[in-house]
Parts: sequence; C-alpha cells; structure tokens
Amino acid sequence: MGALSSVCFIFFGCSSGDAENNGSSINNEVSASNERDQPMAQVASLSETSYEPKQETVDFDDMEIEEVLAYADGYLVTSDWAAARPALEYLLDDDTEPLEYHYKMGKVLFELGDYARAMDHLSYTVEGQGSGGKSFRESAQDYIRKAQVKATELASRMHGMKESTDERAELVFQVFKLYPAIDLQKDVELPLGKEKSRRKIYYLVTAMQSFAKRLEEEKSFWSYYQWGYLNFLQKWYSDARKAVEKAILFADSHALIFYALRMQEKIEEIAPVEASSDLDKFAVLDLNEDVLDSFLEKYQKDLSERQIQKAREVIKMGMKLKEKLERASSDQEKLKVLRKFKELSEEMLSGEEFPPDIKGKIKKGTHKAEKRLLELEEQIRIKQDALRG
Repeated sequence: MGALSSVCFIFFGCSSGDAENNGSSINNEVSASNERDQPMAQVASLSETSYEPKQETVDFDDMEIEEVLAYADGYLVTSDWAAARPALEYLLDDDTEPLEYHYKMGKVLFELGDYARAMDHLSYTVEGQGSGGKSFRESAQDYIRKAQVKATELASRMHGMKESTDERAELVFQVFKLYPAIDLQKDVELPLGKEKSRRKIYYLVTAMQSFAKRLEEEKSFWSYYQWGYLNFLQKWYSDARKAVEKAILFADSHALIFYALRMQEKIEEIAPVEASSDLDKFAVLDLNEDVLDSFLEKYQKDLSERQIQKAREVIKMGMKLKEKLERASSDQEKLKVLRKFKELSEEMLSGEEFPPDIKGKIKKGTHKAEKRLLELEEQIRIKQDALRG
C-alpha cells in the first residue's frame, strides 16, 4: 500500500459501514410519553399482553418523591401496570440510581410485554449498580428466569414462520433480548411438523436485513438501538458501537439515554475502545480543512513541499471516501469503495520517500487498515453463509 494511503485509512475512519446505513426500527415501544413509537397492537401481538393507558393525568411535580413512589406501589399491588408506569418513569427521571425504581420499572415493562426496555432495568438491578436491597435483586433474577421461558415460547413461534418478515424480525429481536444465550437447537420446542431449527446467525442476519430496509424510511433512536444490539450479539462491535453513538443523538429522554448507555457499557466490557484499531477511533472525527492543516503541520519539517502536496491530495481523497462510505447501502459497496481508494492512493504515492518515523507509523497503520478490510470480507462471508440457512 502506498505511503500515506494508510494514514488516510486511519485518519478518516474507513470502516465496515455506518450504522446510519445499516439500521432498524423497533415496533415494541409502549411508552406513555410523546416518543414516536410503533402501534401498541404490534407489541400486543408479540407479547400476548395489551392494555389501555389511564386517561387520568397526574402532576407528579406537585408531589413529594415518597408520595410518587407510594402512588406507583398502589397500582403495583393491584397489578395495574399501565397506571404505575408514569410514576416510575418520573422517579427514574429524578434519580436513576435506586435499584428499587429499576426493579419495579422492569417488572411493569415485562408485564406489559415491553421486553427490550424491561431487560435493561432488570439486569441493572441484578448487577447491583445502585442503592437498594438484596430483595430487589432476587426478585429481578426471578423475572430474568421468566424471561428465558418467554423467549423459548417466542422462539417456537419464530421457527414456525417460513419467510423473513418484519414480524419475524421483531420476534428475533425480542427472543435474543429476553435470552441472549438461548440455544435454538436445544432450548426450543419446535412447532408440529418442523423437523429442525435454523441456526442463530440465520435469524440475526435476516432480521438485520429487515431492519436495514426500514431504516431507509425511518431513522430514530430505536432504529439504531435495535440494529446495534443485533450486531453486538454477533460480536461485530465496531458497527454496534457506531449504532449506539447514533442512537444517543436521537435520545430525547433520560430513559432512552439509560438504554443506550447500558448497551455501550456492555460493548466496552467486551471490546474496550482502547483495544480497537486507530481506524475505529478516528472514524467519528468531524473532519474539515482545519483538521487537515493541523495534521500536515505536524509533519511539515519532515516532508518536502511536494510530499506535503501529495499528502494533502490523498487525505482530501480520504475525506471524499468517508462521504461515499456513509452513503453506501451495502457491505459490497463499501468494499468496492475501499479497494478503489487503495488503488488510487498507491498510484498517487508511488516513488515517494518518507522519513523513517513516518514510515513506521504508516506500516503499523497499514496493517490495521488491511486487517479491518479482512474483517469486513469475513463479515460478508458469514452473512452470505447464514442466508443459505
């Protein structure tokens, strides 16, 4: 690879794709807020649970926190989950730390069939990251066990669907949100007449395709969150990380920020950004002429005027490349763009001599850039294999 081509790969984030082109939308939103959600009927069809929101409007700002909690508890005792939810949302907006709030919200959301939200609150309670008692953790763990049972029920229905549909994509998301470690070959009872189940990767990839198609018409918090979660399960952490970053930009409530940060924490636990390649680190930079000038100024004493001009041309080409990558609608398109850039940069920089320190950095960056290209090729291969069933 040509000398500064790898610098451009590193500096301008030539990645396997932008979540903006590989997103999804979610239909299991049952919020009482003004978020733009999908109809509750779709949630009810998946969870077999429906409810009518209370018409009563309560101004919790006029109440003490203890009174708001008592208000929620009153409805929890009578299993009126929908009526308890607004009070718990208010409490969590006020303070996201108490495990009691998270447990009760997780319980309410689970009973309402809003599993994507419920599992984040319940897992947070079990992990004990906040103030609260042991009883809440134990009760939350009971609900997580219930979630695994529910996941196997939904997975059985998922297996019974012959075609890749939006409804099945929603089921796939809910199954793996409820029970990420589910074994589709062992844990799931197949529908009558169904000889064998498909592999996990098949369902993940077909669901990703369905969500990507939706993203062409809708970009929202849940679009990025849902697509990012499936990438996280598949261990495609670079794409998952980008999806979360995009989701946060669309978060318009404390609750949505909480869900995004939960996934971000999980990604960092497994694949910390410090261990990521320079390619991933620089992919999120806001690139402009000032950044370009600053980069070149750093090396102006080591490069001749001709080399600086060459470097400027290649880096500008990289800036255009980033735009093309963001517009690319498929993995194959991204590969095509990256390979074309590599050819052009090698041609432009052929015959140039650069100082040893720059060569060392370029060699290291080249290795990481080429590794990322190989990762994208492998990701494409996995997807193609999965679609064969």
